[in-house]
Amino acid sequence: MFASPNRTFRGGLVGSRKTNGKLGCEACEEKTGQDKKTYEKLFKDAKKGVNQMKNIYQSALIALAVGLMFDSSAFAQHQAAEQEAVQKFKQYTSDLMVKYKAEKYERTEHAVYCPNWGPGAHGYVKAAYEPDSSYKIDVRKTDSLITPYVGILWLQWDKRYSDCKDTREEAQTQSDLPNRDHLAYQYKYGFQDGHWIPQDRLIGSVTEQGIRWEFCGEEKAYLEPKGYEADFGCSVPY
Repeated sequence: MFASPNRTFRGGLVGSRKTNGKLGCEACEEKTGQDKKTYEKLFKDAKKGVNQMKNIYQSALIALAVGLMFDSSAFAQHQAAEQEAVQKFKQYTSDLMVKYKAEKYERTEHAVYCPNWGPGAHGYVKAAYEPDSSYKIDVRKTDSLITPYVGILWLQWDKRYSDCKDTREEAQTQSDLPNRDHLAYQYKYGFQDGHWIPQDRLIGSVTEQGIRWEFCGEEKAYLEPKGYEADFGCSVPY
C-alpha cells in the first residue's frame, strides 16, 4: 500500500526536477542568444563608428594636404611675382641710368640765384646736368590689386652752370661752367600688368631739420607762372 505513493512522490519529485531543469536550460540558451545578438550589434555599431571616424580622419588629412598644396602653390606664385617685379625694376632703373649718362643734358635757365651777382640778383645761366652714379632703389608691396608694387629710385642730379648773364641769348653762348650744385630726387613708379609705369617724382630741399621732399608738380605750379623753369630733374623723362 505504501509503495505506490512513494513511487509517485519520488517519480513526481524526479519528474519535477527534470522538468524544472529542462525549462531552466532553455531560458539560459534564450538569454545567451539574446546577449550574443546584443554584443554583435554593439560590435557592429562600434566598428561602424570606428570606420566613420577613420573616414573623417582621412578626409581631414586629404583636405589638409590639399590646403597645404594650394598654400604652397600660392606662396610660390607670390614669391615668383615679387622676384619678377624686383628684377624688372632693377633692369628698368639700370637702363634709365645708362640712358641718362649717354645723353648730354644742357639748357639755358632763368636763374633764381646768381652767385657772381650776390643775393637777390636774377639773371640767366647755361647749365649742364648729369646723374650721380650712387643711386639707390627699393620695391615695396601695396594693398592695391591694380598696382601691387611700387618702386622708388633715389638719385642726385649734379649741375654745372655759368655765371649769370643779363639775357638768355648771352647765357646760351657760355662754355665756361665753373659753378656747382646738386639736387636730390625721388622718382616713383607703379608695377601694372607686368610693367613699371612712372607715377610721380619729388625734389629734396636741404633744411635745418634735414631733407624736405616736395612734389615736382607743386614746384612747377609755383615757379613757372613767375617765369622760372622747374628744376631739371622735375622735367627730364623718367
